[in-house]
Amino acid sequence: MAQLESMGIPTLEGIVAMPLDHAEDHTGFVKKLLSELPAGIIYLILHPSIDTPELRAICPDWTARVANYNAFMSDELKKFIESENIKLIGYRQIRNAMKN
Repeated sequence: MAQLESMGIPTLEGIVAMPLDHAEDHTGFVKKLLSELPAGIIYLILHPSIDTPELRAICPDWTARVANYNAFMSDELKKFIESENIKLIGYRQIRNAMKN
């Protein structure tokens, strides 16, 4: 890790995942999760899904997936992310940082 960092290659500070074992208060869960994370690049795993008959047929955890979607689409979470000065990035930004 030290060698990668010395080469200017971004490294992850952690990997966290949204729950799939319950559908209660995913917005509150992610706000608490984000407020406790260290500074740096964090890989956040989520499974956002729209409620459809197909999703219900193939995913026994469909309620949690829909709760993931609703949390990340909510204005409440968007405002929280802005107020906490959290910067959302994707692999394009990481790739570009590796080119420098």
